[in-house]
Amino acid sequence: MVKHTPGPWKYTGVSKLPRVRVAAWEGDDTCAGLLIADCANSHLSTEEQVANARLIAEAPKMLAMLKEVRDYYLDRMRSNSQESLLRIIARAEGSDVARPVCEGDKK
Repeated sequence: MVKHTPGPWKYTGVSKLPRVRVAAWEGDDTCAGLLIADCANSHLSTEEQVANARLIAEAPKMLAMLKEVRDYYLDRMRSNSQESLLRIIARAEGSDVARPVCEGDKK
């Protein structure tokens, strides 16, 4: 299983070109030069592209938080919530790759 590029990831803003990007950064806000995502899409408003970029930039922190929830609260959760949490973590880590997630997927 290949691991994702370590965070932190940061939304880098909208450039003069139609680009809305997320990049990996190192400690003191020095850009590591690693492009994580280019959220530019001519079919979306700039506001929606920025919202997508901001969400992607928070992904490493969200995954870490989900793992903390798993580690400390899993046994207190209802079984369907446990299954959902474990499935989300597995998909994020690439270990649940039997089928792609599609629109309308209830799992």
